Amino acid sequence: MVEHDLPAGFPGPPPHAHQVTTHTFYVIQGTVRIVVDNQIIEATAGISVYIPTGVVHQFSNPGQERARMVEIDTPGSFQAYFEELRRVFPVGEPIDQLRMAQLQQQYDFIAVI
Repeated sequence: MVEHDLPAGFPGPPPHAHQVTTHTFYVIQGTVRIVVDNQIIEATAGISVYIPTGVVHQFSNPGQERARMVEIDTPGSFQAYFEELRRVFPVGEPIDQLRMAQLQQQYDFIAVI
């Protein structure tokens, strides 16, 4: 489980799917745009969205206010990705998209173009 603190205008990850990992996103503050299989969900506080394996998805905060959500991943093997992400991209540092793509390839990400 991880809590995301999404600043206003946060673009989120590119569209992707997972072969093993499922997500449940639970919004606790603000509005998070969650796209699941091309369906746009403007999820507000108290809304949860389940994403099964193999389903293309992405999330973002295109709004003007900060948003927060909890992400529950099963099985729990996705934790190493977030630890690596924090190490490679310390808070406040710009994200190099090429390095991000390389990092995601090491974990359960299937990029969708």
